[in-house]
Amino acid sequence: MFSPRAVASAIVALRGTTCAMLDGLADDQLDLPALPDWSVADVFRHLAEGDRGSVQVRSLRHFLPGKDLFAYERVNDDALSRLRAAPRAQLRRELQTWGRRLAMIVRVTPTPLGRIRIPSAFGTLPLAWFGVLRLYDEWVHQYDVATAVGAPDPELPGSTADMLAQFHLAAVKADALNNLATRPGVVEVAVGDATRVRPWRFDLTSRDAGPGLAQPASVEIACDVGAWCLLAADRLTWQDLEEQGRLKIVGDDRAAAEALLDVVRVV
Repeated sequence: MFSPRAVASAIVALRGTTCAMLDGLADDQLDLPALPDWSVADVFRHLAEGDRGSVQVRSLRHFLPGKDLFAYERVNDDALSRLRAAPRAQLRRELQTWGRRLAMIVRVTPTPLGRIRIPSAFGTLPLAWFGVLRLYDEWVHQYDVATAVGAPDPELPGSTADMLAQFHLAAVKADALNNLATRPGVVEVAVGDATRVRPWRFDLTSRDAGPGLAQPASVEIACDVGAWCLLAADRLTWQDLEEQGRLKIVGDDRAAAEALLDVVRVV
């Protein structure tokens, strides 16, 4: 599904952008609110602690089947305390050190191991999916920082966009589709700026899905990768994105598309 080497390279690139964002902020901007109860500095603390938890294999247990992902958000809050008083220089070192260590671990992961499907709080997914979960988390938090300080949305490189598109389409099949009451309709989702990812179709009756689904689509959703990330992260609603022109619903069976969009969520 995803090459460990490609994921590792994307981890390094995104972390480089994160460190550059930190370097470009004034001290008073670090205190600006970024999320409920989190400052801009807290976002950077979370990213460093998230990688530390992954390297030390503490984070994985929070994604086991049946785990409450909202409880994981509380774990994230608690983890910030270690770096609460850390000066900017230490915070940057933590970001670099743990990001580099995580990338090294991902890089040497055998590709066949990454293809093994495991049950999780998100459904049954390839192990490699969890590496891309890290990319998704970092990019969304870059967006949080940019929004807080009034900067443009962060860039999303093409190769990373392709991985995130596959990541989200797999998540819809594994989790969101099963949270939707069965109903008529086949929804096609096309992520336009993921040039190497074919559109997926989601049968809301059989709950089958994939790029090769034979059933004709009754409605189509078109969006960009960043828009889908922000929808899944609960930063913007699909109605917001449609109003902005970043998400379009094409076809007569709009109700089926709306039903699917209503359940899209990745912590």
